[in-house]
Amino acid sequence: MPDQISKLTTNRLSLYLRYLNELYGKGVRTVSSKVLAEQIGVHAALIRRDLSNFGEIGVRGV
Repeated sequence: MPDQISKLTTNRLSLYLRYLNELYGKGVRTVSSKVLAEQIGVHAALIRRDLSNFGEIGVRGV
């Protein structure tokens, strides 16, 4: 895990959390980086890179 996470990354994490909470409230328990990216308006690779700051999260290809 990096010593510091950029301000841009933390701002995006806030957006991810907001959308994930919305999905959770609708009963959704699994979401792909592609779907999340489409809703947030960023590339899926950026979401995966942001989350990689916290170690391995999720299951590849799901």
